[in-house]
Amino acid sequence: MSIFRTTVVGGYLAYRGLFHWLSGRLLVPTLVLNPALQLAAFTMIGSYIGSQPASYYAVGNAVHSMARASIFSATVVIGAERSNGTLSTLLATPSRPIVIFGGRLIPALVTGYLSSIIMLALATTFTGATVPLAGVPMILLTIFLVALSCSALGLCLGAASLYLRDVFFLPNVSIYGMMLFCGVNLTSAENPAGESFARLIPLTNGLHAIREVMMGHQAPLSALATELGLATVYALVAMILVHVFAQRARVTASLDLGA
Repeated sequence: MSIFRTTVVGGYLAYRGLFHWLSGRLLVPTLVLNPALQLAAFTMIGSYIGSQPASYYAVGNAVHSMARASIFSATVVIGAERSNGTLSTLLATPSRPIVIFGGRLIPALVTGYLSSIIMLALATTFTGATVPLAGVPMILLTIFLVALSCSALGLCLGAASLYLRDVFFLPNVSIYGMMLFCGVNLTSAENPAGESFARLIPLTNGLHAIREVMMGHQAPLSALATELGLATVYALVAMILVHVFAQRARVTASLDLGA
């Protein structure tokens, strides 16, 4: 029961405290308007100069909106604690870091998940992309797996920010790197140099599976397994990095220093 309270209740309260945009006038622009503008812009650009139909770019950017939310939220749960001067107290508690930070990812997963569902609805409405009724459960499951893997990557980046001090540099690089390498706006034929690298990044395999299901094909189970495997690996790496960089920051008395 104590683990449940730490994970769920503690995660919810910390999320409300760390994310200042959780208000009526900022929630909709952050989770809906911003990704909708990205979807519209890249869909129009892609339909004019790209090699794929508009639905390809719309679906890619719809799922990418969830990746953006998951990565930034996961990074901030570490970075914001540090900038607020409370990270040292948090790491001194008897609870394991995976329980503390994992609980804070649950609200982020929910908000990012809902944002992506809304964007997919917009993509199907305005670009003619279709979702087979039988494929809806698989698409929802795949989006959840992508959210997990992106959140785990975000924790890694947040842990690395303990060493680099700048919380938002690595998340921004990763977000725009995903747009370049993960098949959001470019096919593997248009970016062959990054195809092998992209398989090791969250979003690539899940986005491929979603597009296959939307075309009426069977979801490639290998892509789903890879997405789940990436989530596990990145989560383990994140916990190791938190331990290593937190110890180093204590030695250098820089645990609560920010950029």
